[in-house]
Amino acid sequence: MNSSVEIGADIAKRKKTKVTLLHVTNAIPSMYSGLERLYESLSDMLKTESSIARNIRAQAAMMRSVGIETQIDLRHGLPIEGILRALDSEDDQLLILGDRKQNIIDRFISDETTHKIIDHTSCPVLVV
Repeated sequence: MNSSVEIGADIAKRKKTKVTLLHVTNAIPSMYSGLERLYESLSDMLKTESSIARNIRAQAAMMRSVGIETQIDLRHGLPIEGILRALDSEDDQLLILGDRKQNIIDRFISDETTHKIIDHTSCPVLVV
């Protein structure tokens, strides 16, 4: 089965368009607000060997290897808000959401997130 990234690459290549890989990391608890050094930058995150950083680097490399202009965007906050803010700053787009459902709680949270995003954006959404 194709991953959401593979499907996104196929669509982008056919449409000759660019891709933004978006990762939204959890917001910093309010008790730490104002301590700017706690906010991880994109370059700092990509230098780590975390599974998220490895996955994003691999996804971007795969997209670029087939000639797709690819950028990476890191946002801080709630996933729904981060995704919707990113969508506000772009035109003519398709949002592809990858959805891995591991257990009943993850399935409930994932479905809620997906539905809220679909309800609050005017761009097409493809859930893989």
